[in-house]
Amino acid sequence: MHTLTQLLSYVSLLGFVTVVSAAEPLKLPVTRDVWISAYPGEQDGNNGGAPRLKFKGIQEFSLLDFDNAGLRGKRVSRAQLWLHLESKDAPLRRMTVSTVASPWEEGTGSGYAKGTGASFRWAKPDQPWNGPGSDITAVVNSEAGTIWGFGDASPPDANGWQVIPVDPKVIEACADGRSHGVFVQDDVGSEYERDGEKFTWKLFPNRMVASRDMNKTVAPYFMVWTDGDVRQSPAPTKQTPHQTEKCVIPAATTKRPNAEKSLLTDLMGVPLGNQLYAAKNEAVTFFIARNENETVEVEAAGFKPRLFGLMKAAAGDSGDVLTDSIQAGRVVCEIYLPRSIRSGKHSVTVRVGKKNWPIELNVWDFTLPDQLSFIPEMNAYGLPVPADEEVAWYRMAHEHRLNLNVLRYGWNGRVADGCAPLKNGNAWDWGAWDRRFGPLLDGTAFHGLPRGGVPVDAFYLPLNEHWPADVHRHFNGGYWIEDAFDESYWNEFSTTAREFADHAMKKGWNKTWLQFYLNNKVYFKEQRGNWSSCSAPWVFDEPVNTQDFWALRRYGQEFNRAARSIAPNAVFRCDISRPEWQRDLLDGVTGVEVISGSLRPYRERIERRQAKYGTIVTFYGTTAPPTEFPVQPVAWCLDAWCLGADGVLPWQTIGTKESWDKPDALSLFYPARNPQDPGVSPSVRLKSYREGQQLVEYLTAYTSVTGQSRQAVADAVREFLGLEVDLKKKNSDDAGTAEYKPAVAQKLFELRDRIGAYLDSKHPKAYEQLLHWKIETIELPRAAIK
Repeated sequence: MHTLTQLLSYVSLLGFVTVVSAAEPLKLPVTRDVWISAYPGEQDGNNGGAPRLKFKGIQEFSLLDFDNAGLRGKRVSRAQLWLHLESKDAPLRRMTVSTVASPWEEGTGSGYAKGTGASFRWAKPDQPWNGPGSDITAVVNSEAGTIWGFGDASPPDANGWQVIPVDPKVIEACADGRSHGVFVQDDVGSEYERDGEKFTWKLFPNRMVASRDMNKTVAPYFMVWTDGDVRQSPAPTKQTPHQTEKCVIPAATTKRPNAEKSLLTDLMGVPLGNQLYAAKNEAVTFFIARNENETVEVEAAGFKPRLFGLMKAAAGDSGDVLTDSIQAGRVVCEIYLPRSIRSGKHSVTVRVGKKNWPIELNVWDFTLPDQLSFIPEMNAYGLPVPADEEVAWYRMAHEHRLNLNVLRYGWNGRVADGCAPLKNGNAWDWGAWDRRFGPLLDGTAFHGLPRGGVPVDAFYLPLNEHWPADVHRHFNGGYWIEDAFDESYWNEFSTTAREFADHAMKKGWNKTWLQFYLNNKVYFKEQRGNWSSCSAPWVFDEPVNTQDFWALRRYGQEFNRAARSIAPNAVFRCDISRPEWQRDLLDGVTGVEVISGSLRPYRERIERRQAKYGTIVTFYGTTAPPTEFPVQPVAWCLDAWCLGADGVLPWQTIGTKESWDKPDALSLFYPARNPQDPGVSPSVRLKSYREGQQLVEYLTAYTSVTGQSRQAVADAVREFLGLEVDLKKKNSDDAGTAEYKPAVAQKLFELRDRIGAYLDSKHPKAYEQLLHWKIETIELPRAAIK
């Protein structure tokens, strides 16, 4: 076969063959190629003159082009890419070949030379791939109208050649001028070896093949078959620029006196003078200044003010944990304004020591909804209390307009005791599970709170790769999920997912997002020492390579088929830190995507998925450490909303007993240190998250009242606030902590005043819910090319 194709190619090049029959392939030598890298420090580098091409998962890949003039108008029936392997210990496995939507230059570099030809960041020197700040992922693998397909490379033959199947539509697009060559990527990325319980992780092996610059005998080429039919070439896809109407933030109308030396400041440190403003169904929270040993009291007819002491963890610390004792330290006051309160002015008296301070509380004539329009999700991996004490933690989150979501299984996939229903024979026993979690899902757990009766916004189901079916018993091995399990595994999984959905509908639990979420990572097996220590055969949480996204796709499809057809609030959730490598693999599959700081550079493609499939997007990261005035939670909520997110998620929120004595960035809920403490105490940062959530409700109501798009309002808010963020990361895998300049506090304060006063002037109707998410689940066909 190889000799025949070489002969056909030779004859073709001499001009003797002008028509290619269906039985005879055409050999098309590669005319330009370049290997590029996404690895930090190499993203501007070019290897267009290198003798080899490298493939290394999401880190390194190549661009190739070929003379396709003889294919124009032809219908391609089959195509292959032939590559000569130069790394015998790391052969090619499954590979993607995609069209490329932007012209590029080969360049002459090697060793990641800068300033010559294509690189990860540049199509050619000083020209980004698809607009300012873009990279090559903006013009391949389904972006900008591109087409891709993947298939398993053949084993190396006796001469070192490997053959990659190529989607014929990719070759046709090249022939029609809709693609500028092809993009070729390794889909496996990292590998592992298993010997019983022994597990060895191989991070991104270097897969090397010869480039056209090595020599002609091993240069890459394409083999293409056509069926002889002439077809009409489709018109190139045109990207329509996104147009957004202009929005202007309302003018300031609230008149505030000079408040530089104010007794009261808001949680961000902005002086309040003697005036407070808030909407109905809102909690207004502020600091009260006092001298050492002065007593503090607050009186307000018709309200029930609450006072907290702010306890310091160590000398010099400003304090974070709120206690019922106000004998020392700063004082925090909280006043909740019920839905039934009349709008207008109310009197509040703050007594510090022996002096009374009259405060004017102005209630604006609009109401925050009970159902959240933006969800700050307090993520947790278990709670440090017995099951019968957990409800207090959920109630604390709920009264702060937050959602506590607790994952109930660990790295080994084992579900914690009592956190999954029991099975007796062929029937499920829901009794104990319903008693424990039912009150969260029907809202009865929150009786007596401001939003009493509203259930939790989101809830992790116990479903995972190891429950209900034993992953180790069913797993056949391999990197590709279509061959990894027997049918009995999927039957057991789907049956259980269907049982959850059916039970939820029978109980009326239809207002909570019931989330199926896979948290584990295959490389945890190495960290913990053996194969069975972790249940995941792929990287499920923060997927890396195509094999990981492909596995998540299958799990999501199985869950959607089983559960979403019964319970529309049953959703597949994925946590994604690399949306640039997601392609279209999860389109119509995920209902919730929790995305890292990558939301910023890849915002536009994420927004397109939101618009098309109704996907809920949550921005995850880390809460800033305790500070005197916690601005970050408020600013992060506004920043996330402006980026199109539907919520924020600090990845860990549960502290330890030691958090009381040492400032802990992760502790938003403080467990008891001793029997005298409440079972759980809030942090002042928890109240800051509520401030951020409430301000987003203002903006949601503003878009509803004005009829302006969220995007237009978000753009105006971002400009008004002058939002500048510095993302602090400990390493590449760290979720990162968004830090904002202190000056943003005053601008956030002014924004709240302006939007609140505007809404007050319009007297909008009170609604239980302002925003209704509509998630669309579909199955887009996709399979490996044979």
